Amino acid sequence: MVERERPRSSEEEDTLERSIKKFKDVHHEIETPSEFLGNGDKIKSYKDKLVGSIPGTYEQAFGFDSGMEEEVNSDDEDDELCEGMVSLKFSKDEKTRIHASWGKAIIVKIFGHSLGYSFLVERLRSMWKPVGKVDCVNVGHDFFLIKFELQSDLDEVIKGGPWFVGQQFISIRQWELEFKASLALCLTITVWVRLAELPIEFYEPPMLKKIGKTIGPVLRIDSYTLNGEKGRFVRICVQIDVNKPLVRSIKIRRMIQPVQYEGLNSLCFAYGRLGHRKDHCPTVIKKLESPMENSGSQTSDSPTRREEQVDGGNNEHSVYREWMMVKRKKKKPTVKA
Repeated sequence: MVERERPRSSEEEDTLERSIKKFKDVHHEIETPSEFLGNGDKIKSYKDKLVGSIPGTYEQAFGFDSGMEEEVNSDDEDDELCEGMVSLKFSKDEKTRIHASWGKAIIVKIFGHSLGYSFLVERLRSMWKPVGKVDCVNVGHDFFLIKFELQSDLDEVIKGGPWFVGQQFISIRQWELEFKASLALCLTITVWVRLAELPIEFYEPPMLKKIGKTIGPVLRIDSYTLNGEKGRFVRICVQIDVNKPLVRSIKIRRMIQPVQYEGLNSLCFAYGRLGHRKDHCPTVIKKLESPMENSGSQTSDSPTRREEQVDGGNNEHSVYREWMMVKRKKKKPTVKA
């Protein structure tokens, strides 16, 4: 059953307003065209300048072409049952009806942050501005199922990212049969990457796509790059798996090409993972605590000493550095006449 929205309190109204303002301020500072800021303004003039029509790209990246026909076959196979267990199977017609009902649904999760149901629903509607009806269901573990009435609204969401709530990425995946939030492991996000000073001879769609695929599935390429209007850096929109370390550089023949990421606000410089900083890295902290546990009360590091250990000597030996994150440009103060 779809949860009912309760009236927002004055405190929640203030939080929503601050989030929207913070969202606009943050993402306008990154030199990112407003079409991809997630502010709900559907500026077609800029979208027309983007290469977003690579055949099958979005369907493949978001799983909309993964075995849908196989899943609607009848459950004919015989499974071994344990004592006290019964079996339930579905016919092909029953599976077809299920897919027809949920085929225009996605599962989203706010990466790195937990949000309340009412706040998230209001934020998504403000960003996506759907024409048809949209239902949202909290399925647990910070996952939300979003069901669209219109295919066009779903397409706008899938192809219009990356999307943010505040400074947090929205992870999107296709609805899947028998999805259980507690067992969901894979988490992907859409992000713009920059390749600074990439040699101009690589500014061709097939070559850019080949280079981008070393980072993740390529969703589209900034047309200013393809038209040669900007040569300082290449912008490619890719899908990355947040469970894996980020790609920091690409070796193209004898050249090392650094990779920068737009919109990141938390990156662990110890292991290159998103969602936390090095001083809160569970792996680093676990390694620090293990020797302390073995030595018992013989060792007592001060907070300052522990912070130095976590920092790792100012990252001198770390391969992940701050240059990987595109810095937000500081807003110039408005001068009133």
